Amino acid sequence: MQLLWLRLPLRLARVWPGAGIALSDGHYLTRWPPLALLAAVPCLAIGVALGAMHQGRTFTYSLLLLLVLGVIGQLGAAFGLWATIGYAFGDLVLHEAVAYDTTIVRHVLPSLLSYAVLGLLTVMIPLTAIGTRGVVRSLRALSEAVKRIAEPVAAGVVGVLGGYIWAQTTPLLIRPVFTWAQDSPDTAAIAPLQNGRWVIATTLGAAAVGRVFLDRYAVRGKTATFSHILWAGLGAEIGRGPRRGAAGWLLTLLGAVGATLLMAGVIDSWVQGVLVLAFFAGLLALRHYLILSNPRFVALLARIPLPARLAAGLVLAYLIGKVVISHYWYSTQTFLPVLASACAAIAVITLLTLPPPGREQETLPLPRRTGRS
Repeated sequence: MQLLWLRLPLRLARVWPGAGIALSDGHYLTRWPPLALLAAVPCLAIGVALGAMHQGRTFTYSLLLLLVLGVIGQLGAAFGLWATIGYAFGDLVLHEAVAYDTTIVRHVLPSLLSYAVLGLLTVMIPLTAIGTRGVVRSLRALSEAVKRIAEPVAAGVVGVLGGYIWAQTTPLLIRPVFTWAQDSPDTAAIAPLQNGRWVIATTLGAAAVGRVFLDRYAVRGKTATFSHILWAGLGAEIGRGPRRGAAGWLLTLLGAVGATLLMAGVIDSWVQGVLVLAFFAGLLALRHYLILSNPRFVALLARIPLPARLAAGLVLAYLIGKVVISHYWYSTQTFLPVLASACAAIAVITLLTLPPPGREQETLPLPRRTGRS
């Protein structure tokens, strides 16, 4: 159990912080050791079954499938990751849609991109909720009584906003599943997202709130001690900062490639693809440089509370998107306005939310020991 919930997340956190945190999210199950050991099995099984039996070429044909996977992710990003891996296997290997095409470019690669989009629902939104809860807990200006109320409220808001934004953007992000196979996107693949976006949003919000109270019930006694050790270890690993030297720059380049592929649904040509890759490479290289070589600037930025910086970034991103899309939407038949506004918004939020040097562990949720196990 220690290998599953402690050693593996700590080792991965040094290379890829997000992966380490994701694999540790759900460790409240250590209160019930048999569940902690076997939790991956039902998540994988559910994912395989949904991947093998869903309709159409992708997961968006079924609102129920999205709700099930979204709730699993809110119970723990690790559970969402396992369910997504299971879905990928079921969809890529067992689903009858494999008969459409088995080539790498037309079927395998776009399918892999769609699983990354699904991971935004099952892993990234839950991690964002966890991080927001940690920020609320770290606010010294709030009393403990206020924090206990603000924490589930903040988690619920993240769940609602994350679910809504995901439902709005996914129709564009999954376009390669159809367009790279020389087909047009199917209306039936988009309808559940358009008609059920508020269902997705409210379900994720409710699940995020429920997760707060589940943690409060489970993280006590020995489980709370284990949680302290785990989060302290993650904070220490992440607090070392990004990798230096060639390894750090290689990870930066890989991140740029991943971000570019994720945006493939709104990229209309190879030229745009190269430009977007160069943009993300430059953005992530700048972030890498600032964190490693300009700690004074990062520390100065960190004086502004993270919620304020994030709110400012979201407002600026919204304004940029509104101006760019409304000005150029009717002057082009491509997705260039959407692509440009998305890149600008990502740049703003990325640079405004740089992690404070050597203090990342303070933003992680650190449950206090209360009661007995």
